[in-house]
Amino acid sequence: MRAMTLTDEMRGYHRQHVQLLGRVARGELDVIAAPALLFKVVLEVVRHGVDEEVFLIPEVARRLGAEEARGCRSDLVPLEKLLRVLEVTEATSIELPRVLDELARAYVEHARRQEAGVFRSLERLAPEELVDLGRVAPATAEAGPTTSHPAGLRLAGSGWPSPGLVNRLRDRLLADAMARRDG
Repeated sequence: MRAMTLTDEMRGYHRQHVQLLGRVARGELDVIAAPALLFKVVLEVVRHGVDEEVFLIPEVARRLGAEEARGCRSDLVPLEKLLRVLEVTEATSIELPRVLDELARAYVEHARRQEAGVFRSLERLAPEELVDLGRVAPATAEAGPTTSHPAGLRLAGSGWPSPGLVNRLRDRLLADAMARRDG
């Protein structure tokens, strides 16, 4: 049995997030009735971006080169932009379903491109390098909370995410992930 690699871990995140975002976008999960669910969606996508920034992208740069690493980072930009649109979209806005659908589609595209590109490139490395990538994976799994709000972060009084939430989440999760990496 082969050891878990960073790409295995990130593929697992992709599957979980695609499923969650798809259910929200299709209206199977009602974020208006349960705004904490929307917070979880935002949290998961932000956490995934932080995981990639702190754990995956440095490994890509080290093993595949700076150009490939820049491609990974630029792949996250559309997701970040859509999250910022989502955090200022009112619960009652007719735009909410469109924004959720765009976020789900952008995430699916992110996962598809990354798995077909950089993950395949990483998986061509020597077996000992894949084992080394597997040592990074446990840190990735612990890089941020997924079931509760990071300490001190609150939703707006209405329970709906407020402007600036993405930046606050990112700052908290980034500090935590870097501490774990350097720890």
